[in-house]
Amino acid sequence: EISASFFGPVAEMYFPKIEQGKCYTLTGGSVRIANRQYNRCNHRYEIVFDRNAQVEEVADIAMIETVKYTFTDLRALQNKTMPFSADICGVITSVKPVVSFTSKDGKELTKREITIADDTSTSI
Repeated sequence: EISASFFGPVAEMYFPKIEQGKCYTLTGGSVRIANRQYNRCNHRYEIVFDRNAQVEEVADIAMIETVKYTFTDLRALQNKTMPFSADICGVITSVKPVVSFTSKDGKELTKREITIADDTSTSI
């Protein structure tokens, strides 16, 4: 569960169109650290939508309830034994260009390095 907020004219435009219990795709939002003064969700981030927001109703998808995440903060990743899998949530702080290279097996591969940071002031 994550909080999504609309303000001003955007809120007025979408308020009559959004109904509880229906499914929607929402695009054009900005992810921010949750403001606990106004946000009571148990998620550390929130999404704020501005004039670029788009909301479209979609068919009810039963699979939505089956997707559950257990987020691990980036600081806790340092104490994990390799290899492992983790759900992480953060903000991309830098992106390097795509690079092509040949693996030891002779396969042509491409990669892009990114840096992600979270609210523990840790980046990876």
